[in-house]
Amino acid sequence: MRLRLSLLIFLLTYSLSVIAQKAPDFKVTTTDKEDISLYGSYLEQGKSVVIELFFVDCPPCRSFAPFMADLHSEMVEKDIQVEFISLSVVDWDTDETVNGFKSEFKHDWPFAHFGGGSEEASEPYRDGTFGTYFGTPTIAVISPDGTVNYVRRVFNNEGYIEAVETAIIESQTAFNENNEPATATISGGINTLKGEGLAGVTVNFSGAKDTSIITGADGSFQTGSLLAEESYTVSLEKNDDYSNGVTTFDIIFISKHILGIDTFTTSQEYIAADVNNSGGVTTFDLVQIRQLILGVITAFPNNTSWVFEPAEVQLSSLADLGTLSFRGIKIGDLNISAKADGLVGTTDRTRKGALTLLMEDREVSVGEKVKVELNAKDLSAVQGFQFTLAFMPTALKLEDLGIGNLPNYNASNFNLSNKEKGLISTSWDTRNEQQNTGLFTLNFIAQQSGRLSEFVQVNSDLTQAAAYDWNSEALDVKLAFTNTNNPNLPEVSLYPNPSATNTVFLEISTDRAKAVNVSITDITGRTLQTTTHSIKEGTQIITINTGKFSSGVYMLQLNQGAVNLKTMRLIKQ
Repeated sequence: MRLRLSLLIFLLTYSLSVIAQKAPDFKVTTTDKEDISLYGSYLEQGKSVVIELFFVDCPPCRSFAPFMADLHSEMVEKDIQVEFISLSVVDWDTDETVNGFKSEFKHDWPFAHFGGGSEEASEPYRDGTFGTYFGTPTIAVISPDGTVNYVRRVFNNEGYIEAVETAIIESQTAFNENNEPATATISGGINTLKGEGLAGVTVNFSGAKDTSIITGADGSFQTGSLLAEESYTVSLEKNDDYSNGVTTFDIIFISKHILGIDTFTTSQEYIAADVNNSGGVTTFDLVQIRQLILGVITAFPNNTSWVFEPAEVQLSSLADLGTLSFRGIKIGDLNISAKADGLVGTTDRTRKGALTLLMEDREVSVGEKVKVELNAKDLSAVQGFQFTLAFMPTALKLEDLGIGNLPNYNASNFNLSNKEKGLISTSWDTRNEQQNTGLFTLNFIAQQSGRLSEFVQVNSDLTQAAAYDWNSEALDVKLAFTNTNNPNLPEVSLYPNPSATNTVFLEISTDRAKAVNVSITDITGRTLQTTTHSIKEGTQIITINTGKFSSGVYMLQLNQGAVNLKTMRLIKQ
């Protein structure tokens, strides 16, 4: 049975060894009509004993039973000198019901109920002699010398069984009647450069007894029992989600270093920036980072996702060894924005402000050739951006894309390989303020009739939508539609969209005050929420709570009286 040890450090805080007195002897008659005693049958033979307090109809016991079966099988397979004994703590269990429990969960060790003496045998483990009794299942591990390790019950079956396994190994090591070599357990932690615990790191111990552990959510780890006097090599690996924390801002950061504008000050920055693992930082690293951001590649061909300091540790002995500490460096992530807990799909919604992209809204008809220009409002305020432009491929077929006049903006700044799916991703950065507003032109053929605003949006499906101002603050990227045929219609944008949070923002710019209604409907047209807002001249933001909506696609309508001003899709992830 493969037992994960990532939670062991936490769980061992619940394990108390009360050694003021030895386990009292007992004799019981099992449901198989065998008379056994604690000392004469087991402890005096050099065996440890696992006492389980249970009863047949106990729901936690039944949930825990498969874990006990697996642990017992593992102990037998490894020839660990231990026996399990399960003692019922209620007076209504019988031979028939207990043996039915044994058969159901394939338990092949001794069981006893009140009729066989389990009441007296279990009493010291229920009356507080060895620790506070919290109900069934409760485990006590008894060493061959009678020492009791009262393993307090926790509400996590996997973690509880790990603590029991550790107590068994320790009970045999402590006895050591056959001069078996000493063992040790090694603990430690792995943090990011921010000091956050790094989850999901595989910690490999190579030596006399090879073992691997995966760090938990807090970045901690602890091994099982290893031979203490042997040498080991400790190495780490984490090679998942290369794009975690890698953005256009990192390209800006590295570009400034290459140009000597703002050079690196730490060795970790050099390591993170050398994504092609060449031993230096060059424009080739920028190329690979941009390809990763755009989704052209999903991994750096010559590098791992994370590297660690130290890279490995040589241990000549585990005796008297303290905890091990490592630091993880995310390759390609210069501003240390990678999520340490692995929840990389989320977006930081503390951003203040947004880069607004502008597109003219209009009606299109089936078969019509549609030329769409994408412009940026206040492009001079940002030093870089990245986003995914998504369009409905059933409504619009992309024929070609024309790039505008921005410097350093060419085909390498785009990923068009997913255009058949309706997705285009782009990333761009600059060293100088830009007065240009035109980004690129899209030439479509309409596959169905409707308004462009119903078919096109900015999202993060391929490349996370973000922009970066000259203070290196992250901004949202939103798409607003204009309509030159009706200047009285407001400019409206919705962000974040798609949304992974319970709040979205509706930004409205208008040249006159008005009252508007915001309605949200499901895909069947059923109205789920309607709110009324007074809009003043200028730009304002309406906050919309979507906490009661489940994941899915909704329609958001902005109306003035009976007039529909805007209809947009709202996607909640």
